[in-house]
Amino acid sequence: MLCLIRNGGRCVKDSKLINILVVEDEIEINRMLAAFFTKNGFTAHSAYNGTDALKKIEKQTFDIIILDLLLPGLTGEELLRIVRDEPMNIQTPIIVLSAKDRIPSLSHTLSIGADDYISKPYDESELLARVEVHLRRSKKLQKEHTNFIEIKKLILDTETHEVICNGNMIDLTNTEYNILCLFMTSPKTIHRYADIIETVWGLDTDIGDNTLNVHISNIRKKLHVANPNEKYIKTCHGRGFSMETNGN
Repeated sequence: MLCLIRNGGRCVKDSKLINILVVEDEIEINRMLAAFFTKNGFTAHSAYNGTDALKKIEKQTFDIIILDLLLPGLTGEELLRIVRDEPMNIQTPIIVLSAKDRIPSLSHTLSIGADDYISKPYDESELLARVEVHLRRSKKLQKEHTNFIEIKKLILDTETHEVICNGNMIDLTNTEYNILCLFMTSPKTIHRYADIIETVWGLDTDIGDNTLNVHISNIRKKLHVANPNEKYIKTCHGRGFSMETNGN
């Protein structure tokens, strides 16, 4: 949810892609699953081993993960423990999809962090139904925490409009807050100059690119003072700006 300060009120804009990570070492099955989810309107990402999956999870937020347990190298069970335990402590719904004789037991699978499991061979309609159920549950739980967006120790509260970076309160103007809020609610999006200006100032404005550059420069300076070891706003030359989500 994008929440901007405008004329003392709120302008709300929802834009959410459902990102699914398929962790399966058998190439053909992985491709079939990715194609199936894509066909049903999801954005599918593939990982073919546990190590690759872990790297993707560290870099990107997924809405749900489909996980095979028997993976080369870092196993599915080991991956489950890592992402559920501190310091990662990721609460993304994880559905284990594995051959029935390779799943130790339902209770064990759930105890190490899985939310559900389906045995192979799987029924596509059942798999889709399970995914949708867990997405609904996850969305319901997240409603209690939708006020907060966090990226690399940068926290934005859409309810109070407070911004905290590396434990320090950041004093932003309304315009600076609106720009940062736009970037943080869609961190993977490259925001073009015209789109930013329209979203923050509206259609009827004579604000130009130079003014926008000044505001973004001010935001960068304030964030740098609070956390000089991280870069937050990335310039995409010739296109616009996006959030820098990878750590230095």
